[in-house]
Amino acid sequence: MGLARISKRIFDHWAATGQVSRGAAAIAGIYALISCLWIAFSDEILARLESDADLLTRYSILNGWVFVFLTAALLFLLVYRFGTRLANGEARVRTLSLAVDQSPNSIIVTNLAGEIEYVNDAFVEISGYGRDEVIGRNPRLLQSGWTPPETFRSLWGALRAGRSWHGEFRNRRKNGDLYVELAHIAPVHQLDGRITHYLAIKEDITEKTRIAQELDRHRADLERLVTERTAELEELAELNRHVIRSSAQGILAYDGGGACVLANEAAARILDTTVSRLLAQNFHELDSWRASSLYHLVAETLANGKEGHREVQMTTSWGSEVWIDVVVSTFLSRGARHVLLTVSDVGPFRRAEIALAEARDRADAASRAQSAFLANVSHDLRTPLTAIKGSLSLVNHRVLGELPAAVRELTEIAETSCSRLIRLVNDLLDFEKLSTGGMSLSISDVNVVELLEAAVGDIGGLAGTCGVTLRRTGHLPRGAAVVGDADRLIQVLDNLLSNAVKFSGRGSEVVVSADITEDGQLRVAVRDQGPGIPENFRPRLFERFSQAAEAGRRAGGTGLGLAITKELVERQGGSIGFECGAEGGTTFWVRLPLANR
Repeated sequence: MGLARISKRIFDHWAATGQVSRGAAAIAGIYALISCLWIAFSDEILARLESDADLLTRYSILNGWVFVFLTAALLFLLVYRFGTRLANGEARVRTLSLAVDQSPNSIIVTNLAGEIEYVNDAFVEISGYGRDEVIGRNPRLLQSGWTPPETFRSLWGALRAGRSWHGEFRNRRKNGDLYVELAHIAPVHQLDGRITHYLAIKEDITEKTRIAQELDRHRADLERLVTERTAELEELAELNRHVIRSSAQGILAYDGGGACVLANEAAARILDTTVSRLLAQNFHELDSWRASSLYHLVAETLANGKEGHREVQMTTSWGSEVWIDVVVSTFLSRGARHVLLTVSDVGPFRRAEIALAEARDRADAASRAQSAFLANVSHDLRTPLTAIKGSLSLVNHRVLGELPAAVRELTEIAETSCSRLIRLVNDLLDFEKLSTGGMSLSISDVNVVELLEAAVGDIGGLAGTCGVTLRRTGHLPRGAAVVGDADRLIQVLDNLLSNAVKFSGRGSEVVVSADITEDGQLRVAVRDQGPGIPENFRPRLFERFSQAAEAGRRAGGTGLGLAITKELVERQGGSIGFECGAEGGTTFWVRLPLANR
């Protein structure tokens, strides 16, 4: 009976504390119920069976079987309980082992001496080392030398204090590649509190670190670019402000409602007002704009966005008369269309143009009066001068008899001066005709040989008087002709030849050459043996009334000959120029188009 009571108490305790499964607790409950019933009735049964020895014997046997049954049940429950717990523990261990082995992070277990006792598959894959290569060795075999010593001091300080540690290692794989690991290392405590192992869980963050560094570089580059761009924009804005302030053109800007939002000092100066007055304007309210059509130009540009341009003469709201050139365009600011006016003060130019036109009219009138005066004077002078020259020539040729030597000298001087005056009058008349377009040319084919013979014949007398020899050179084809006015071409050659003779000394030679150039033009050249042309006078050689001082006085020219010659040559489609020799002498050349070209 004592065993039954003990069994009942054990099963009651298991059921109350939940140390067995629900099935075991149910069996324990049934066993406890049977034990309670048996205990409750056993004393009464024994009292009734004391008088019957046979029944007592049978009851004792039954009581033994009950004991056996209860003992077996008890043993079954004990075996079931511990077997179940063992199976559950093994399952949990297997699950934990698989989780550790299959973890994507490296897991290392070392003893207190730092010797590796376990590594999982991820460690093998990440480090490149096999299990047999690392078991029993220290994790320092992974060290690359790039992890700061402070990291290891912090690690061991935490572990020796029984705390976990978190940080980064820069390790080296078996193949020599560097990689970065994020490690969580903690001591392993037994039930009694003793530390027996260290557990390290490490994640390969090499790629994450590279991406983070790349992002940091990009972020730094972006920040640098933003800073540079901001500085550029600020510099550009300051430059724009400086340009607007210092611009000689007036700049005005108005918003869509007509309010002035920008005005520079030049605009205030041109419109004869102040910047503050301009900024207080609204062009919709300006009668001066409406009266001058400027309002319609600005309103139209603001409506259609097309650039406009107009010259406006108006009276401003402050009573100032202005004449301005306005260019109107649009721009967007904060999504709204604005209008920009660029204003230039054209008043001085227009007033100058008006004054110039008036001066031109006066000059034309004066020129016409001058031309009429020169024509009249020249006509009135040339007739008596011709008569005087003729008379002096008769006297000097002894038609009236022999004159005393002193008188003859004076009459020759008078004849020379009279000839000079006639040439001056003729040059003035020719130049006036050329300037006013009054000279007409009779263009035809002119035989070159005849042209040269006529010119040389005209100057032969002058050359003989000056003691200068004339010589012709060149090879011209038979019948070579140029297109031009024969009389004016002879005038050109006479002028060049007479200059060459007058500027050459007695006993010298003047050479006249004529050839056909490669481009099919006639080139006539006159070379003298004179002193040459001063270098500082050469740029002005073909200007009217230009003379080299000493040579001009000696030759007695008017300063109009070469200017007239150049004008005549160019009007007949030719060109003229000169070349100076290194040791004196000058060659004047004329190029004229051939008739068959």
